[in-house]
Amino acid sequence: MSVYFEEVTRISKSQVNLSLKRCFDVGLLRNDRKTGLPRVNTKALLGFIVFGLKYVFPAKPAEIVRGVATAFAAPVLEQKLIG
Repeated sequence: MSVYFEEVTRISKSQVNLSLKRCFDVGLLRNDRKTGLPRVNTKALLGFIVFGLKYVFPAKPAEIVRGVATAFAAPVLEQKLIG
């Protein structure tokens, strides 16, 4: 399983293995009772997304700045894009 993740993510086998072990340790992954294969613990993952993600990636309000107009708002592209 970790070989597949290594190819997809370009992360070393040892780092993939450690991250999978951490997911098992905290309950985000568990072995399926029938097949014995690792499966996502959907209840734990949902709880992490709803309640824990804000602690991992805290929102930091910044100053309001003027952005760059894109797509239909860009005057250069206004006549070239079909809506």
